Amino acid sequence: MARDDPPEDANDPRSDAADLLRDFADAPTRAFESVRVDTDPGGNLPFGSQPELDDLTGEEHVIMPGTEVDHFKVLRPIGRGGMGEVFLARDRSLGRMVALKVLHRKAIGSPEAVERFLFEARATAQFNFPHIITIHAVGEHQGHPYVALEYLQGQTLRERLREERPGQREALRIGLAIAEALQEAHRHQLLHRDLKPANVMIPRDGRLRVLDFGLAKAVVSEALDDPHLPDDALHPRDEDPAASPKSDGVRGTPAYMPPEQWNGEQTTGATDVWALGMILHEMLGGRHPLADHGFVQLCRAITKPDPLPGLPDDVPRPMARLVARCLAKDPGRTIPIW
Repeated sequence: MARDDPPEDANDPRSDAADLLRDFADAPTRAFESVRVDTDPGGNLPFGSQPELDDLTGEEHVIMPGTEVDHFKVLRPIGRGGMGEVFLARDRSLGRMVALKVLHRKAIGSPEAVERFLFEARATAQFNFPHIITIHAVGEHQGHPYVALEYLQGQTLRERLREERPGQREALRIGLAIAEALQEAHRHQLLHRDLKPANVMIPRDGRLRVLDFGLAKAVVSEALDDPHLPDDALHPRDEDPAASPKSDGVRGTPAYMPPEQWNGEQTTGATDVWALGMILHEMLGGRHPLADHGFVQLCRAITKPDPLPGLPDDVPRPMARLVARCLAKDPGRTIPIW
């Protein structure tokens, strides 16, 4: 039986994510510093790769192993997504391994795709923060833009959730790391807009990284499949953001989009706080709160004023209230967010 814990005031705007989590984590009985983050020691998941997209057999690669791309030597393909392919490469100048993400040939002819790819690189390159992926270089090889990122070994949060429901202390630790990454992005006046478990990496070093700023500033991004929701609930509706000067368009991964994003309204830092709340709900509850909803049902459940399903009774009330505050239906757009 799930407990339904609405915010203390259902009309309160969503508060700052990192401050919300710290308020709870600072309680003496809620210490989390010693929490161990479980990883798969055999995993090799770089930035941008997803396990369901990593079957590269029988496919023609953008570049071949052994190719010299500036001062990087390509070793092998390790991932593929909708826009590009990711390769393990060695930086011959510094002797380190990198994840080389190269724009796919089918996207080269699209100026929007190229700009989106480069925008993600520029947006991410602004940061020097422990919980945001690091970019080492950007360039072009035979007409294909590429970006070299830190190579991380471990698993995505999506994979972690497939294995088991995290413990409450582990969920809090993961949530705080994500919140601090969002807070840093918001400080740079950048919104993520596509936060989800597949875009959170848990490397072997235990220091979480938030990935994929491809939707920041309303740049179009394709949704990746999420095994916890029906396929028709996951793909974004790419409407023209120019339809209204106050609209960002409906872009993102619906399962983690707040009401204002579904409605094509202006997005703020509260948009990312909502996505964090969904991730916390999924970690603490063991499944997405709307896992059984199709696309239309998902839209109705999120955009109507009724609160979302509550968390299980074994989740402490302070944690449940924290999640409910993140998932308040009012985004509080009049509250300064930077």
